[in-house]
Amino acid sequence: MTPDASSSPPGSRPVAVLIAASVTQCAAAIGFWSFSLLAPELAATTGLDERDFGLAVTFIFLGAFCSSPFTGSLVGRLGGMGTVALVLAAMGLAVLVTLIGTWTATMASAFLFGLAYGPQGAVGMTMVTRSAERRMRGLFLSIRHSSVPAAAALIGRVLPPLMVAAGWQAGVLSVSAALFLGVGFTLAARGLFRLGGEGRAQVAAGSAPGLAALVARFRVPP
Repeated sequence: MTPDASSSPPGSRPVAVLIAASVTQCAAAIGFWSFSLLAPELAATTGLDERDFGLAVTFIFLGAFCSSPFTGSLVGRLGGMGTVALVLAAMGLAVLVTLIGTWTATMASAFLFGLAYGPQGAVGMTMVTRSAERRMRGLFLSIRHSSVPAAAALIGRVLPPLMVAAGWQAGVLSVSAALFLGVGFTLAARGLFRLGGEGRAQVAAGSAPGLAALVARFRVPP
């Protein structure tokens, strides 16, 4: 049995795992924020109100709600690295559906993106909590979560000028490219995404109650 990573002395590996989890979270967050930044351009293209495209965030969370209970099963089959690489690739493909340029396609893109977005957070949090010392976990998790507003600041600076210069379609392609760069990073740093048997069990334990609640909600009483 491997020792609990949380009891190991601090060193370069916990920091490396934190960086890996933050980079992949940042890539996913770039995709998340992109729907808000694309809304004005899509509204101008379709002639609809910009607020209509604000519903994309709702569809993202709906997709994440549907997929999160199955994270444990996914991690059990693919491991941490395989799960993160798969969901980032799925996010990158989901964003491309927006290129159709209609409200329906954008909402479908957001829902598919949410399906892929759901599992990646649980894997990243498990990576950090298992590698960091107990007294450092709060700090490390806060740093990882800060990659979400960092992604907002980054894409907020880069995407609008890009869309003005090259069109909103170029913005969509650039977001998809960022997500696939995240896939490449995950594959290159695969050793940092290993969860081990205990880590997989931890992810499964966190997702199982959600699955039970989901099944119970739609169960027909006898």
